[in-house]
Parts: sequence; C-alpha cells; structure tokens
Amino acid sequence: MTVLEISQRLASLTDTHKECMSLISRLSKLDTPNSDGARIELANVIHQSLRDAESELELLSAQVEDEVGDGAQVALKSKVEKAGEDLKIARLQYRKAQLSAKRNALAAEQREREALLGGSGRSTPDSITGKRKGNQKLSQDDLLLHASTDVTTALRRTHTLLQSELSRSQFAAETLNSSTAALQDLTHLYSAFDDVISSSRALITDLVRKNKSDKWYYEKAIQILLGLLVWLVIRRLLWGPIYLLLVVPFRITWWGLSLVAGGLGVGRTREISEGAGVGMGGGATMVQVVGIPESMLEKKSPEERATPVSGEGKGEKSMREQVEGIIDGELEVELEVEKVEMESAEPVDKNPKARNMEYDSEEERQAWEKGRPETHDEL
Repeated sequence: MTVLEISQRLASLTDTHKECMSLISRLSKLDTPNSDGARIELANVIHQSLRDAESELELLSAQVEDEVGDGAQVALKSKVEKAGEDLKIARLQYRKAQLSAKRNALAAEQREREALLGGSGRSTPDSITGKRKGNQKLSQDDLLLHASTDVTTALRRTHTLLQSELSRSQFAAETLNSSTAALQDLTHLYSAFDDVISSSRALITDLVRKNKSDKWYYEKAIQILLGLLVWLVIRRLLWGPIYLLLVVPFRITWWGLSLVAGGLGVGRTREISEGAGVGMGGGATMVQVVGIPESMLEKKSPEERATPVSGEGKGEKSMREQVEGIIDGELEVELEVEKVEMESAEPVDKNPKARNMEYDSEEERQAWEKGRPETHDEL
C-alpha cells in the first residue's frame, strides 16, 4: 500500500471521528422524557462507529510499520498516534454523554411528575383527595409503563447485540471456510512442490555428473588444441632456425666424422696390403687376382660341409674337408678385401714388386681345379 492510500484512509478516519463527536454531543443534549429508545439507538450507532474506527486504526498502524519506508514512516506514524488519541477522547466523551443523557431523561421525568402534581394543588379538598388517588394510580401506571419500556429497550439492545455477534460468527465461519480451502490448496501445492524438488534433485545430480565428464573433455580438447598451436608455431616459425642451428651442424659433423673414419679405414687397408707385399721376400713375387667372379667360387653350405665323404665315416670330418673349408674361407676374405678396395673413393696404389695378371675365367677355373688336389696332397 502506498503512502497516498494510507493518507486517504487516515483522512476518512478523521471524518468518522468528527461524525462520532457530533453524535456524542447530540446524545449528551438529549433531555426529552420517554426518549429511551432514541437514546439507546443513538448510543449503539456511536458505539459501532467507534469500534470500526478503532479496527481501522489498528490496520493502518500495522501497515505503516510494515510497508512504509523510514522517510514517510515518521510523519504517518505521528498522524496515526494522533488519530488514536482522538478516538480515546471520543470514547470518554461517549461514556460521559451516555451518563448525561440518562440523567437528563430522569430529570425530565421528574419535572413532568412535579408539573402533574403542581397542577392538581389548586382544586378543592374533595377533588384533591380524588385527584391524589388518581395521581397515585397514574404514577403506578407510569412506573409500569416505564418499566416495560426499559425491558423492551433492554430486549432490543440484547437483540442488537445478538445480531452483531451472529454476524461476527458468520464472518468467522466464512473466514474459517476460506482458510480451510486455502490450506487445502497450499497442501496440494506443497505436495506438487515436493515432487518438483525431488525431480530437480535427480536432474541436478545428472547435470553435475555430466558436467564433470564435459569438463574433462573440454580440458583434454584444450590441451590438444594448445599442443597443436605450439606445434604449428614451431613448424611454421621456429622450424627453419632450429633446422639451421641444430640439425644442419649435426649432419655436417656426422658427415665429416664419417669421411674421416672412411679415410682412416682405407689407409689401414693400404698399409695391410703393403705390409703383405713386403713380407713375401726380396725375390719373391705375389700374384694378385682382381675381378674373380663369384660364379667360379665353389661355396658350400654348412649342411654340405657337415656331410661326410662316402667311405670316410659319418661322425667326424676328415682332414681333407677341413683343409677345403680353410681354403674357401681364405678366398672369401680376399674377395671381400678386393670389393672394399674397389668401392673406396681413391684407388689403392698397387705394390710395385707385385705383378698383375689377368686370366680368363675358364683358365683360372682350370688352374684352380688342377692346383687344388696337389695342395691337398702337400698338406
């Protein structure tokens, strides 16, 4: 509720207070005899107005405390307190007016009785006696009439109170029914809310689990992406300098070391060849066979070598087979050395004391076959 609405309600409450004060002043000035009904009705109206005003004042004070801000709350609170004081004063004036009206009614009845008694004093003694009896009878009738009027007024007041209490009870019953319906609706809503909470809990648990897996995937994807970016940067920007500064010097060094090692190996082979030529003696000559094809060499596999010659036993190799294996091994070594010399970059200087002889393949084969048994016999 806004400050303007509260101010309007306070203004209407002030108007109600003014009306109650006017009715209270009218009640206090009511002095006509036999006016108990009007007095009671006017008192009930004033009482109901004051009660409604007090209820409205309580509601306004609660709304000012709850809904209005600190700035306007002080001014409205002062107005509410002033209205409460005015209602208290009106309640006191109402009580005083009730007493004053009752006293005025009794005084009016007393004056009426005195007027009746004073008018009968001017008659004769006989008439005085008769009139006294009549006045006594009239006074008794008046007393009965007043008593019945009071009873009727009390009954009317009781009826009015019962009607007000009945309306209150009806209002309370309606309020109770509406509260019961509201509670039922709230129970239904709370049950639905419990279902929503349980489903939300399951959903949140599922979302948390999926969030963990998604987070793991995101982290791995980011790591892969960062690695890819680093690789792209290295490959596109840093690979050339790295290749020039690290790989090329390493390869040059490796090639240089390989060439040096190859040169040292060729020199050693040359020294071995020269040493072999010198060790043959002064007048001796060494025949160096170059370019013997492999087809002329009779190579035997380990199985053929292991097979014994017929008539010489099966368990151990004969002396002849052992000598043939040694000769074949020496020939293979010489062929390998010749291949290395041919593949080297620089040609090997031949021994000046050795004579190079070239033979045809058929002649070499025949000579080798002829000289082979003689060598075996000599051994």
